[in-house]
Amino acid sequence: KDLLMYQVIQRIILDYMSVEHPSKLTEAEFLNSFLADGQVDALISSPVGCSIVCKLVAAGTAKERKTIIKGLKSHFPTMIRTASQS
Repeated sequence: KDLLMYQVIQRIILDYMSVEHPSKLTEAEFLNSFLADGQVDALISSPVGCSIVCKLVAAGTAKERKTIIKGLKSHFPTMIRTASQS
């Protein structure tokens, strides 16, 4: 669970997401693994992690996007600060 805080792991996940077909990115297991409790905090702490979250939002269906956005609602200020650092 704590692996997502490392930027090396985040870079590997981002590379995987850039090669994999978008429909596979939003499969319930893949999506839920990133949105589990505490995992979002680790992802949005770096620009690479913010890119992962953005790709998940972009690849999701309307229902999945709604779920992701609701889960991230309290994290938007942190994401904006992190994204502006890159």
